[in-house]
Amino acid sequence: MGVNTDYLGHVEIVPSLNQAEYDYLQAFARSRRSYRPGGPYAVIPEDPDTGNGEREVELYNQIADEQPGHWCQWVPCPHGCCLVWNGHEKFYAGPAWLQYLIDHFLRRDARARTSGDSQFAGFTFDHEMNGIIVGEQMAGASVGSWSYIGQSRRGNGGAGRGPGGLRCPKLSHSWSTRL
Repeated sequence: MGVNTDYLGHVEIVPSLNQAEYDYLQAFARSRRSYRPGGPYAVIPEDPDTGNGEREVELYNQIADEQPGHWCQWVPCPHGCCLVWNGHEKFYAGPAWLQYLIDHFLRRDARARTSGDSQFAGFTFDHEMNGIIVGEQMAGASVGSWSYIGQSRRGNGGAGRGPGGLRCPKLSHSWSTRL
């Protein structure tokens, strides 16, 4: 039996993501974050089957450099104005993944900015993140929790709900970002 964590909340992205940023973050979340010859930011192929040899299997099971796990389950909402949990179970290292996305792809001094990787040519690297996410983790009979809290400049906005009751400031209807 594994550990399962449920998340409630969102992290607002100001200004909203452009199309290149939105598409990349969606692809990043769909791709297994294992060792890739193209480096830790490579998103194609989504699941790099490297073969059946001992070394290939070892590389497939090796988490990409500096990444917290094999799967990142934070995704942009359909409007690109916030990051939310995609609702998939067994999301390990949620807080570490959120910090990774902010530090590598979103903030003004994001690490991918100086990577020289052409995937980031359309990125603005000019975002501020604000919001509250609370996680509740259950492993057998024990329960733990964590939270990410940032000061919001614009309040909580509309009434849209995503997986796990997440609120998106630009949505007024139910939605899902399941991959």
